Order: sequence, then structure tokens, then C-alpha cells
Amino acid sequence: MKFTIWAAATAAVLLPAHTFAGTVPTLSGKYATSYNEICQQNNPNIPVQGTGATYTEAVVADFNATAGTVTLKGSEIYGPLVGGYVALTQSPLSESTTFSNTATTVTIGTTTYNVVYGPVKKGVAQSAVLTGIDSAGCAASGVAIRQ
Repeated sequence: MKFTIWAAATAAVLLPAHTFAGTVPTLSGKYATSYNEICQQNNPNIPVQGTGATYTEAVVADFNATAGTVTLKGSEIYGPLVGGYVALTQSPLSESTTFSNTATTVTIGTTTYNVVYGPVKKGVAQSAVLTGIDSAGCAASGVAIRQ
């Protein structure tokens, strides 16, 4: 019984209020974002089968909550995970897509991620940590911090 009370008290202090209130924080404005994907070696959905792939992005994600769109601008690094050495490639990234979110998920384009929101100020999430499986079947994670 003591552990249950301690756990409830700890959760009340550490978890954001929206977790208990059931409200959904808004993603709005610009977030400095780090995004990573790792694809298994024999994934048939990646460009070069048998090598796996890694993708890393450093972008500013600009969420427009009213329109339900997000614009990503920054750079990406990608390349194979295994096989003979192949140099990684770095290139600029600029794209826009749709997004929506709930208290526990964020959908960007066609991929739905689990989300844990950081502090919420005036209904807007100040940060978020995402994890999920992208549309190609790769493990994906990201961290977004509002600017």
C-alpha cells in the first residue's frame, strides 16, 4: 500500500498535468528536432536490400496546428549499415506534410509515433519525444524542443 501511494505521489509530481486531465497539447511553432531511423539488413522496403540503412536528420520542424501541416527544413545523413564500406551521404532536407496528434500519438504524414510530451505552456507542448515504426518498417525516434 505504501508503494502505491508513493508511486501515485511521484507520478503526480513528475508527469505533466495533461496526462491526468486528458487534454491534448498542441504542437505549434518551430521545434529544433533530431530524428533517427535504423532499418534492418533485409528490409525489402529500403532502396538497397541486404545492407540495412541509417537515417539521421537535424531539422527545424514548423508545426501549423490550424492547417494540420508541418514543414521540415535542415539536413539529413543516410547510408547503408552493413556490407562493404560506403561513405554516408549528407544533403539538405526541405519538405512539408500533414500532421495530427493525440495525448499519446503524433502522426506525421502516414507514420504514427508514440509520444511523450514535455512541459506544456498555455496548451502548447514545449518538447516531445517520439518513437515508432515508419512506413518502411524501420525503427524511428525523434526529439523536438520548441524554439
